[in-house]
Amino acid sequence: MKKTDFTVTFGRRIADLRLSRKLSQESLAEMCDITPHAVSLIETGNRFPRMETLIKISNVFGITVNDLFDFTKCEINIEDMQNGIDKMSEVIKSDKVKTVALYNFLKNLINL
Repeated sequence: MKKTDFTVTFGRRIADLRLSRKLSQESLAEMCDITPHAVSLIETGNRFPRMETLIKISNVFGITVNDLFDFTKCEINIEDMQNGIDKMSEVIKSDKVKTVALYNFLKNLINL
């Protein structure tokens, strides 16, 4: 997976949650039934977890999956966000498969 501003911000959010609960990457990995390397990849923005893993992570932290995406305490560059939205718009216009995947992801995220 290509590292993006979103995956980096999401990774920071997971790391912040983990550290605020004084968990090691190894502990979080064990609780989520993934490898410590996978946790590292998520936290550095090099991998975005599957829905199943998002649910496990949110359960460990005692929050909803939607709360994992609460970036209000993260530093987000508005210009980078706009660029990301613009890129998504281009994909939606040109790639039906990715459009359906994005739609289903967002739909599932909202309906949890």
